[in-house]
Amino acid sequence: MESRLAVLLHLTPWDREVSEAVRISNGIEYRATEGSCVWRLYEALCLKQGIDEGDPFMFTTYFDIHTEEYQRELLTLESPYHLVPRLCNMIALCSDRSIGMARIIWSNDDYKTAKETRIIFDYTFQSEQITWHHGRLPSQEERYSHLLEEYWSVEGRLWEEWSRLSRLANALIYFYYAWRAYHVQQACINLSIALESLFGPRSTTELAHQIAFNVSKFFGKTREEREHLYSTVKRFYAVRSKLVHGEQAKEEKIIEAAEQTFPICAAALRTILTRREVFAQFSEKPKREKLFSDWLFE
Repeated sequence: MESRLAVLLHLTPWDREVSEAVRISNGIEYRATEGSCVWRLYEALCLKQGIDEGDPFMFTTYFDIHTEEYQRELLTLESPYHLVPRLCNMIALCSDRSIGMARIIWSNDDYKTAKETRIIFDYTFQSEQITWHHGRLPSQEERYSHLLEEYWSVEGRLWEEWSRLSRLANALIYFYYAWRAYHVQQACINLSIALESLFGPRSTTELAHQIAFNVSKFFGKTREEREHLYSTVKRFYAVRSKLVHGEQAKEEKIIEAAEQTFPICAAALRTILTRREVFAQFSEKPKREKLFSDWLFE
């Protein structure tokens, strides 16, 4: 019998074109819960032991981790530097939505019984407010699992090489804090740190303008797309400025700012971590500065 850890995720999308498990790396797979042995065990725990008040939540997907290969990386389940939070961060990045809740189930007998189970991420207040797929086409919502192995191969191999003060590492960490934040205001502040880590210039002069400009150049293929992205990020920074300087911002404006900026930030990190040439540009300081300079003077 093998020791395994299941990380059940609440209401995350599943690629409808993928019926089999997605291999993330050796000893880690991403699966749909429906019909799985993990789901049967979870239902039994609810009905027989009364966890989650005896009523199973809709945990739609889970990570299946063979724990013998990852003993050291499973020492903590909340630090953004460790395995389970990094895997959950990957799902939030690739699906453009917060993971409102996650439950772990440890098993020493291939999920016949549970050694331990507990909630590691509680359902956040912001998850009830934000429409996570704001602005995305319906056909995009369920099509992301093909990115996971590619993303993880880059993230996993290079994580130990990054300084914990590097811009990319900082962006990943604060993106994690954004979807883990209890309140939308906190999510916006953390998103702004992630964006500044990726697109911020060396100087702080006209910071909002420069970040909005760099974001628009990074994504925009047409003048209209660039104008839309520029104005979206500028509006976000107007809200962010009020929050950090103690001014009142309307709640609907804060929610709108988070809804519109979260997928921009996620898409930027997703692109950087799944396209090696883009990763090289953003992970090496001289190349990053040259890229921004080329955008400015082209």
